[in-house]
Formats: sequence, structure tokens, C-alpha cells
Amino acid sequence: YFLHLFHTNLFYCVLQYIQKDPDLIPIIVNKLLKLWPVSSSTKEILFINQLGRILEIMSEEQFVGLIHDGLFTQIGKSLSSNNFQVSETTLLLWKIDRFVQLITLHAKEIFPIICPYLYQT
Repeated sequence: YFLHLFHTNLFYCVLQYIQKDPDLIPIIVNKLLKLWPVSSSTKEILFINQLGRILEIMSEEQFVGLIHDGLFTQIGKSLSSNNFQVSETTLLLWKIDRFVQLITLHAKEIFPIICPYLYQT
């Protein structure tokens, strides 16, 4: 209920752990995906923004490992959300240069996952 009150400080701590040990990125992203909010658009927007910040510092190997772990399934679900703010925030992930670069490199694996959600929208 009160995630919005402390999420900035909490995520700052998470980023500090990631900077000390980048191998934690897949673990943290998988936990984010497991805890993804389904009934609170405000929390979902927070999660998308935090995911975007993690994607900026993710290595290609870590990205490849997350392609089939549900990352793009969740991004697709958020793209096709009934809440326009969730959809819009998800679309803003494509403004992150690193994200676009990684998607371009692995388009053959990602597009079959994400395209059905785009058609649905």
C-alpha cells in the first residue's frame, strides 16, 4: 500500500547492490517479474520504470538469459494493458538506447514473443 513512499530509497539500495555485483541483475529482474503487481496501475508503472533503469546497465548475456524467463511476456502484457498510463510507460522503454540496441540484436527471439501483444492492442 505504501510502496510509493519508500520505493525511491529502496531502489537506490538495489542499484547499489547491482553496481557492486552485476551478477545479481537476473535474480533481481526475475524477482520483480514474480512480484509484478496486477491490480495496481500505480505500482505497475513504478515497476516498469525500475525495470527500465536496470535494463540500461544490463549486459547482453544477462539480457539473453531473461528473454525466455518471462521478461518480454510481462512487457507485452503491460503494452496491452487497459490502463493507458501503463501502456505509455511501457512504450517509453523504447527510448532507452541500450534496450533498443539489445532488442535489435535479438529481434528473431523477441518479436515472436511481443508481436501477439502488439496485435492485441
